[in-house]
This record gives sequence, C-alpha cells and structure tokens, in this order.
Amino acid sequence: TVQLLFAGQREIAEALMQQIETARSADAGPALLAWIDHARSLRALFSGDLGAYAHHKRAAALRFEEAGDRRNACSQRGKLGYALRELGAHEEAERALSAALETAREMGLLQVIAVAEHNLGLTLMYLGRIPEARRAEEAAVNAFAAQGDRRLEAAARMYLALILERAGDLGAAAKQAQKGFALAPAASPAQVHAGAALARIRLWQGRASEALEVARAAMDLLTTLGGIDEGEPMLRLTYAEALAACGDRTSARAAIRAAGNRLRERAERISDEELRRSFLAAVPENARTLELERVWE
Repeated sequence: TVQLLFAGQREIAEALMQQIETARSADAGPALLAWIDHARSLRALFSGDLGAYAHHKRAAALRFEEAGDRRNACSQRGKLGYALRELGAHEEAERALSAALETAREMGLLQVIAVAEHNLGLTLMYLGRIPEARRAEEAAVNAFAAQGDRRLEAAARMYLALILERAGDLGAAAKQAQKGFALAPAASPAQVHAGAALARIRLWQGRASEALEVARAAMDLLTTLGGIDEGEPMLRLTYAEALAACGDRTSARAAIRAAGNRLRERAERISDEELRRSFLAAVPENARTLELERVWE
C-alpha cells in the first residue's frame, strides 16, 4: 500500500487499505498494528491531512516500541519530525529529528540516518542555521546516491537547492534543482515535488516563462495523481507567482485564490489549534500564499 502511494497508484492503494481495515482482527498484535498505522499515516499524507499523518506516526512509533522493534520505532519518530516541520513546529521538529538521528547512529541504521539528515536539513534552514542545514542535506544526498535510492536522492537535491538559494548561491541551487528533477521517477508524486522546486528556482533566477512551463506541467500531473506527499503548497504558490511574472494577472489571482482555499481546507483538518496556526503562519510558502491572496485581491 505504501509503495503504491509513492508510485502514484492511489486507487489500488486505497483498495488494498480497505481490505486491510476489513481483515484486521481485534486481537492483532502491536507489530501488525504498527504497520497498519504506518500505512494509515501515508494515506492521510497523500490526502493532505497532516494532522492525521502526525497522529498515526506517533501511534506507529509507540506500537513498534511495544513490539520491541527499535529500528522501525526510530524510523517512525524521524518521520514524525518531518510531520512537525510540515506543520510549522520547526523547533519541535528539530528535537525529534535530532533524537532519531542519534538513536539511528547508535544502532548503525544507515537508511534511517539518511532520511533523518534529509529532513533535518530543511528544518535547520527554516530555523536560520544555514551552514548546518547544508552539511546535513549534502550528507543525505551522498547517502541516498550510495544506496541507489533515486526518489530520495531527488528529494534531497531539491531540499539542497532551497538551502543553497537561502545561502545566496543561486547558481549552485539551480544545478541541484535540475539534477533532482532529472532523478525523480516519471509521472510520480516525486516528479510533482521536483517540478515545484525547479520552477521555484527558475522564478528566482528571473526565468519566468521557464518557471511557468515547469509549474504548469507539474500542476497537470498533480491533477492526474489526485494528491502527493509533499510540495503541493510550494507548487501552487510558484504557479501563481509565475503567472503574475509572465503578465497574466487574472489567472494569477485565480491561482492564488485556489492555493489559499486549499491551504484553509487542509488547515481545518488539523485538530490542534496551535499546530493549525503554525501551519498557516510558520511554513514560509503557506504564509506567502495567504499574504499574496490578500494583496492581489
């Protein structure tokens, strides 16, 4: 189910998930329940429900611990850190990711280390710790490349591109964004995210028409897939800004309204009021989307 979601096969994944929910017995052990919570978390993420994603990640980590599976408990706690970052709780995310990274290093879990460093990189960027962010993300890029994981190498190069742009090295950022885009599997959620990052860098380079071309293709793929795990707010914002930069203010206003509506729809699903506020105000692309929506009206 999880791998089908990452491959963009949501209908098949959902059919399998329904079979799992129907077949699950009341006396299922913690290991099985942990894997089910893992699958539930990804289903929630691809539907845009970050609150449910975080909830199921916490549950999965606790159940793996109950089952004595320290490796997967550590992995789930690292992914909870990712969830907290996406919700705008950057300091809490940094603590969760650092703790997961420390445990993974003690246990020698190379893939878990790479994922934790990957998510820590962008978190540190949001906290303004750019040199640390760059070191963490470069380590993740190298690890995923050595492991032959094209999807996560693409994601890490996209994060690194954003960090390099924040560091003022737009040329290096553009190279990383292009490499990440080339690595992303075709017609997959990863390709949508890669398109969002590449379009954003192109826009920052002043290449608005190229940014719009990439963003429009990514928007079309997003519509086809019906949902992705990461990058939708950045894509919608970049698409609107690229339209404006190309002189199509009417379409840009419509695009930014759609982006704002989608953000509010996602925010309504977050039950924790503080996290709902941070999702809208502390995630840079979300805050900018709502700001432009007000200004452009």
